[in-house]
Amino acid sequence: MFKPQALNLAGPQPGTPLNPIKGKSYEAGLKGELMDGRMNATFSVFNVERTGTAVLDERYAENYSLWGASCCYLPQGKVSSRGFDVEVGGEVSSGWQLAAGYTFNQTRDKTEGTVFSSITPKHLFKLSTVYTLPGALSKWRVGGSGRIQSTQYVSGSVTNSSGESQPYKFTQDGYATWDLMLQYRFDPTWTLSPEPEQCL
Repeated sequence: MFKPQALNLAGPQPGTPLNPIKGKSYEAGLKGELMDGRMNATFSVFNVERTGTAVLDERYAENYSLWGASCCYLPQGKVSSRGFDVEVGGEVSSGWQLAAGYTFNQTRDKTEGTVFSSITPKHLFKLSTVYTLPGALSKWRVGGSGRIQSTQYVSGSVTNSSGESQPYKFTQDGYATWDLMLQYRFDPTWTLSPEPEQCL
């Protein structure tokens, strides 16, 4: 991994370009068939590490130059993202297709010993299904999908008008979203589906 970030400048102003982000990514997995080939299953593990990502340097006021650079930033220490992913999908029975997946992702700032990305859900579950009606109703398909994820939050500190630092933390509890689908097939190349409604 090598990502230049010359437009992020280190203080003091007018600033000097930060070094590129560097890192490594590893992934390994397995794939297989179930139910005589009607279903496919995958399992993978991953580990991503990088150093030098620009983070805002709160000792200086933000400043932007005419050529797009901004000041001032600090190079972050080593951060990691590691976990695993499982997916299963295919035709459960005639006309009925199903897919499900689960992802576990743990991010860490190894330099500070804290969570790196608190807005990345640690747990994510996805489910979708589609069924083609039998017989004379075979031009119709019905289905739905869901996405369930764990808690996210944002925290930090701000300086008030008196120059005092005040901590903050905003939390979004875990939640689920659901979609419904209805489809009608006019011929082999044309279908009609109303816009899906999403429910929390």
